Amino acid sequence: IEIDDVLVELQETISKSTNQNFNPKCKDALEFDYSQLQLTHPIFFIGGLSQMGGDILAISIIDKINGISNISHNAGLVFAGTNSKKQLSNNMSHGGWGSIIKKHNLNIVDTVSLPTIWTFDQTIETPYIYTKFN
Repeated sequence: IEIDDVLVELQETISKSTNQNFNPKCKDALEFDYSQLQLTHPIFFIGGLSQMGGDILAISIIDKINGISNISHNAGLVFAGTNSKKQLSNNMSHGGWGSIIKKHNLNIVDTVSLPTIWTFDQTIETPYIYTKFN
């Protein structure tokens, strides 16, 4: 679910050229009805950093997932984190996602750090925090 139509077009092009069934949907993730997808073991990726508005997106998606009883116990979330303290940063544990992980009782499965290439202000790696619902 991606709100940026240009990014969805790029994802569709990549999906077709790699013969992968990615099936991106150009929708607002805050408004989307996830139950219509009939998912059984979904993983939701939150690409926005917590301190840059990603927290609002994550909380909304967590609430939506918790409202779908047949997937909430099998769902996972992956958060794109940061090790760089931003001006409005509070809790920087787990890439800035520590307070949301704790508040929503998510279990951390793993953290994978990858080279950062999407921004010039972070010269260190980007942590991706893999979690699952209890």
